Amino acid sequence: MNALLKYELAEIEDEEQERDTRFKVTDLNSANWVFRKLNVIQRKVEENKRLAAEEKQRIDDWLNKQNRKAESDIAYFNTLILDYFGEQYAQDPKFRLSTPYGKVSVTRRPDWNYGDEKALIQTLEKMGLSDFIRVKQEVDKAGLKSAVKEKTLQESGGVLATADGEIIEGITISRLESFSVKAE
Repeated sequence: MNALLKYELAEIEDEEQERDTRFKVTDLNSANWVFRKLNVIQRKVEENKRLAAEEKQRIDDWLNKQNRKAESDIAYFNTLILDYFGEQYAQDPKFRLSTPYGKVSVTRRPDWNYGDEKALIQTLEKMGLSDFIRVKQEVDKAGLKSAVKEKTLQESGGVLATADGEIIEGITISRLESFSVKAE
């Protein structure tokens, strides 16, 4: 950080101690002073973020390096225990492996394969089982907005109406104003 920015930061810190009386922008010079302070503070925030990102990356790299061998060991020992369990389970489907330090459990659940969904939908329709077919409806907002622009719909009292005056229920339009401050 250059000397001028350091001076600006020091001036801000001095101002923080005197903020009992609120500063007020009264002219172009005071507005310029505020923008200078904003600029310096924003640079400091970005510098802090950059530093934190660099340190976080170094810590993540260290963590990955430390855990790489441990993760390999975990995979190796899991393979050993699952190989043993698989051999025993093949001989006796009621075999259970449980020790004070861990266990292997088997979960049985059906695995549904629906195949070609289009064909399945046709089959369900033929069988009269349309209750099991879901139809998803939603408003195409982007398409509606572009159609509204093309057909030059009117805005009357915040309610959207077509060119011939027919009101589209459920749509209202409001104008929002937003202000942004950008210190450069």
